Amino acid sequence: MKIRFVEDLKIYMSISLLFIIISIAAVFVKGFNYGIDFSGGNLFQVTYDNNITLSEVNEKLDKIANDIPQMNANSRKVQISDDKVVILRSQEINEDEKVIVLETLKSLGTYKIDKV
Repeated sequence: MKIRFVEDLKIYMSISLLFIIISIAAVFVKGFNYGIDFSGGNLFQVTYDNNITLSEVNEKLDKIANDIPQMNANSRKVQISDDKVVILRSQEINEDEKVIVLETLKSLGTYKIDKV
C-alpha cells in the first residue's frame, strides 16, 4: 500500500488549519476554566465521623453568608463523597473568617481536617 502524503498535502494542511481555527474560536467563545490554583480562593476538605448531607452543609453555610459574603450560594462549591468527605471551595477569605467557617462545619458533627 502506498500512502501519498506529498500529493495530498493541500488536503491534510486544510484539515489541520480547520481544527486550529475551531480550537481558537472555542477559546474565545467559551474561555478558559480556571481552577482554584489560578483564580485564587480557599479549599476546605474535612472528613466527618457521621454521614452529612449536602442540604445540611448548605443550610449552615447560608446562615453565615450574611457575615461572610464569599460563603453565599453563588460563590461557593460544596462536594460530598460517600466516604463522609466534604470539600468546600470558596473565594478568598481571611483567617478569622476561616475559623468561623470551620466552627460552622463543626456544628454538623465531629470531623478531621484533611486540607485547608
